[in-house]
Amino acid sequence: MPTVSVNKVTVGSMKVSSKTEKRATVTMTIGKKSYKRTADAKGNYSFSINKQKVGTSIKVTSKNKYGSSIKSIKVSK
Repeated sequence: MPTVSVNKVTVGSMKVSSKTEKRATVTMTIGKKSYKRTADAKGNYSFSINKQKVGTSIKVTSKNKYGSSIKSIKVSK
């Protein structure tokens, strides 16, 4: 099963990024919108985002052939 981490996201952040397993499919969900990426050969991923309000929930799911992991964070000040 892949592990997934998410770097801290603040109201001024313009991206959501961190690491997971290499080549895993990463899905970021904010509200009703979802965006997909494939992590690179080192497991890095990044999504560009608009500035979000404090408390906005962001869910990141990492999926590979062994399973999936979900990490949810909230936007901080």
